[in-house]
Amino acid sequence: MMSPNSALLTVDEETEVVSAAATPLSLFPASQWSGRIPSLDGVRALSFLLVFVSHMGFLGSRPGGFGVSVFFLLSGYLITTLLLREHSKTGTISLRNFYYRRTLRIFPSGYAVLIICALLSYWHVLKIPFKASAFFFQALYLENYAFWWNLSAGRHSFYIAGTGHYWSLCVEEHFYLLFPLLLLVMLRRKMNFEQISRALFVICLGVLVWRIIAVRIMPLGEEYCYLATDARLDSILWGCFLATVEHHDGWRKLLTYNRLLWLIPFAFVLLALTFVFHASGRMTFRFTLQSIALLPILYLVTHYDKSWLARPLNHPVLVHLGTLSYALYLVHGAAIEIVSAHIHGGRLIVWSVCGVAAYLAALALHWAVERPFLAMRAKHRTA
Repeated sequence: MMSPNSALLTVDEETEVVSAAATPLSLFPASQWSGRIPSLDGVRALSFLLVFVSHMGFLGSRPGGFGVSVFFLLSGYLITTLLLREHSKTGTISLRNFYYRRTLRIFPSGYAVLIICALLSYWHVLKIPFKASAFFFQALYLENYAFWWNLSAGRHSFYIAGTGHYWSLCVEEHFYLLFPLLLLVMLRRKMNFEQISRALFVICLGVLVWRIIAVRIMPLGEEYCYLATDARLDSILWGCFLATVEHHDGWRKLLTYNRLLWLIPFAFVLLALTFVFHASGRMTFRFTLQSIALLPILYLVTHYDKSWLARPLNHPVLVHLGTLSYALYLVHGAAIEIVSAHIHGGRLIVWSVCGVAAYLAALALHWAVERPFLAMRAKHRTA
């Protein structure tokens, strides 16, 4: 089978569309491309759909938890790629511009949905009573720790109705706050990519060790390891690891299309095994093994965008949903609660109405809130 080639692409902060040239993507790390990365919109769309069906009650929480892990890995990969791209062009990383761009990307939509859900909760449209303290911790991106603390104290539902999934945004926001500074320090110390990769690998193993300890010594240790940034950060850092490893000429030569074809079945088998862990491994090794299994899959769908696995991810429907993935993720919880409370019928009808409601709400959020900030963010991109 021939290796699929494609255009030389550029990395954008959100997702990816192909321009046309004739250079195999596998010859270069993503930070050296000059368009937008293909396939990742499709990955985002599938990740959101896993979260959505999980929150609708399909197969419990495991598909949703896996969807969040995929989101985490993508965040690490894309943010690291963007930072390395900026460093290669300017010789440094502007933390001020990075935080400004992230603020414009995350805060407007996130706070808009949080405030709307708080009002709906206060007016009893949503079933969980409004709690000012919950709103305070969510607004400060501390919900993941506050939620665990309240669970350990015997209290429940410590979040604004419709926004229980905001805990994952807290983990990502903590990552955005810390990682660019860490990467800048390593680059300024003249660490090469092999040394940076090793450092990230060691940190990931350290987080795994901490989860193994925390699940045994912390009150409600499993819940802590699922929610807490210090116990989940490696799910993002494995993506950072991939973005640095692909700068090694040896690794890129090793990860050829035909070799990846042999790796992918093993990756899917490993992913499948992580869904049958018993309790002792479910909140410890599962996150590590899922991340490792996803690495060759992510590399294949980005660097070989015409491959059998990547082509479906570039379908226009998935690309469209991928561009709305952040808005969909924000609004879907409230959409499910409101629709489920007022629509009574078969599961297929309720699911369909919930899906349509979430899509329309996300579309409105995208055009009313996200789009006006795009131009402002674009002015502060180095590329």
